[in-house]
Formats: sequence, structure tokens, C-alpha cells
Amino acid sequence: MAPSFKALHSAAVHGPVIIINHCKWRSDIIILLYNSPPSLITMPNDFFDHTKGLKDQLLAVRKEGLDSMDYEDTLTSILQTLYDLVGRPVIQRLQELNIPEQSCIWWCPTSVFCSLPLHAMGPIQSDGTLKLYFFVTR
Repeated sequence: MAPSFKALHSAAVHGPVIIINHCKWRSDIIILLYNSPPSLITMPNDFFDHTKGLKDQLLAVRKEGLDSMDYEDTLTSILQTLYDLVGRPVIQRLQELNIPEQSCIWWCPTSVFCSLPLHAMGPIQSDGTLKLYFFVTR
């Protein structure tokens, strides 16, 4: 069962809640903040099919075994694509909303995103030589 708006709003006290609405008719990312109106990121028309393809690709390569080089290469590609499709626009919007870097965020995925590793997408572009990724720390 999906969490209620009240539960999501309550979670936003501890950091932005990122809701990914994944639907063939329209896909959006909604950033729910505790003290201000939600912020909407409208996704491109091909977002639904593209991300569904990522899930299918990941599930297919998992069947071949998690120790294979093919799995590692596919996972690396998917993490980068997820960052380009979801991570980069979310980070840009969080910066526009003046959310401090490295704030705790709460993912609320729908549809195929429940099967994709959002918490590890990347690498995130940075000024340093270190590759940065989204991580769950709690």
C-alpha cells in the first residue's frame, strides 16, 4: 500500500521526499518539502519507455548471474543512466530550492523504480577526482 500524503509530509521534516511518478501517459518527479509547496519536475515523453527498458535490462542480466562481468558492466551503465535521467535533475532542483548539499533525502519510487537502484546512481559530477554516488546512510 502506498504511503499517505500525511506520512510523506511528516517524513519531509527530516529532508526532501522525492516522489517519482512513472506512468506511460505522464511521468514527473515531485519534490515534497515540509515548509513550502511541492516542486514539480516534468519528465520527457520517452522517460516511461526508457526507464522500463532499464528495469528489463537489469532483470535479464541478473538471471545470468551476479558475478559476471556482463552484470557489472550493465549495472554500471544503468547507474549512470539513472543519474542522467533522475539524479541530475533532482540535484539541480534541490540546488534551486537552496537545499544544503548532502542533505538526507527520502525516495518514494513508483512502478519500475521500485526495482532500480536509485540509492547508488551515479557517478555524480563533481569538481574533485573522487567519483561520488547517491548512498543511503540510514
